[in-house]
Amino acid sequence: MDQSILVVEDSLVIRDLITRALRSALLPFVETDDMYEALGILNKQDIALIITNLHIEEKTSLEFITRIRSFPKFNSIPALYLSQPHDPNASKDLLAAGFQGYLKHPYTREELVEKVMEMIE
Repeated sequence: MDQSILVVEDSLVIRDLITRALRSALLPFVETDDMYEALGILNKQDIALIITNLHIEEKTSLEFITRIRSFPKFNSIPALYLSQPHDPNASKDLLAAGFQGYLKHPYTREELVEKVMEMIE
């Protein structure tokens, strides 16, 4: 795989869980906790998939994906939303905003890797 997976997550614990799962599957990734740094990474690297959650820094994933989708060159990059247990109805809004998939907490490492593989193939 020549492309990387971009992980945008402000929680170090959750970001570590995600990157461990990707590393275990030998999937290349780049990580950040900052929406603006993520936009810079998107401009500089070839990204196969974006993984994020609802609350990154002071912005939400809806704002983040809307910002990304405002740039035509990023429209073809799939995005995976990792949902929080307390927002069970968010999937419709997230899919309408530009996410192609979501995974509801709690999920296993295997479920995350399976969903990632499904989205990048």
